[in-house]
Amino acid sequence: MQHSNTDIVVIGTGLAGYTVARELRKLSPDAALTLITRDDGSSYSKPQLSTGFAQRKSADQLALASVEQMRDQLRATIFNHTTVQSLNAQAQILTLSKTDNGATSDPLTLPFAQLVLAVGAHQMRPSLQGDGASAVMTVNDLHDYRDLRNKVSLSNSAPIILLGAGLIGCEFANDLAGAGFNVHVVTLGETALAPLLPSAFGHSLQTALSKLGVQWHCNTSIQSVVRQAGNYSVTLMDGTSLPAQAVLSATGLRPNIELAHAAGLNTQRSVIVDDFMRASAANIYAIGDCAEREGVVLPYVLPLMNQARAVAKSLVGTPTRVVYPVMPVVVKTPVLPITFVLPHERPEHWEIHGDEQGMKCLTYADDGKLIGFALSGSANSEKTALVKQLSVNG
Repeated sequence: MQHSNTDIVVIGTGLAGYTVARELRKLSPDAALTLITRDDGSSYSKPQLSTGFAQRKSADQLALASVEQMRDQLRATIFNHTTVQSLNAQAQILTLSKTDNGATSDPLTLPFAQLVLAVGAHQMRPSLQGDGASAVMTVNDLHDYRDLRNKVSLSNSAPIILLGAGLIGCEFANDLAGAGFNVHVVTLGETALAPLLPSAFGHSLQTALSKLGVQWHCNTSIQSVVRQAGNYSVTLMDGTSLPAQAVLSATGLRPNIELAHAAGLNTQRSVIVDDFMRASAANIYAIGDCAEREGVVLPYVLPLMNQARAVAKSLVGTPTRVVYPVMPVVVKTPVLPITFVLPHERPEHWEIHGDEQGMKCLTYADDGKLIGFALSGSANSEKTALVKQLSVNG
């Protein structure tokens, strides 16, 4: 297929990239559209990666559509197994290389009329000692999930060590323990979900996960990972030594900004965008984990969906600001379901009600208006009313 500078190009085929493409197709069935991805181009829901073990789902079962199906659905060119080597923002040209059966092609050039960076973020890797440090795993895409499934086995009695007790760490702890694995969580925090939510909230989640068999090592971290008879010996900073069949790190995300930074786009933690999700060069947008607006990155599904709808309208000639409704975040921990809405500034004070079966935490502005909440267990029944109250408060 011939490509011209009239093409709309999207880099990334995760939830952000494919959502932009779908929204664009609703508005413009015939626009020339190209997507580029380093992986195989399968469509999948990233939030499901931390729920697949308990559901006994393989990586193939989590895939919603193959790249061939996505090409047909979107009527788009999709370059899979392809890396963007460089972006010339002024000339509006990408340089690509494609990998096929281990061989890398000569560089290809691809002009664009408009570009969407939907390149996401990667899991941060801890700096550890020991000859097993390089074997520490992360799960950030379908390929990673497949690798983890191939690595671990219920027939191996050694635990899976999880480093990090944030949202993703707690979700994987619930998922793996729910699937029957022996799970240990190691965290620098005093509780689960610290410092995101109040300690009482974190303690209640820890208690619920402990009933599944999850064991906790708080206020410490991993010092070294050493290979040992097909497994690993993990030493913590407090001197504790643990066997492990795998070590999974979930210590946070770092936005993929290397391409944008090298191209001269304004970046800080992520690619800096305006209210329209426009980057600092003409005809370039960024959305999802790799986009930063007014110093804030919103690494959740609902903001991404709102961004994608607005950007799609802008791509077809109707510049559209992103306007966010109240967007609750759901933590996928079935043992104790959690929902929260937090203000951009971390709350200093919480008003806490309830107990470990159902806890409601509220935070207010100086003028007394509700600006955020967190709910667990039975208190989730109050979500609709609290979202409505936040919407009224603006």
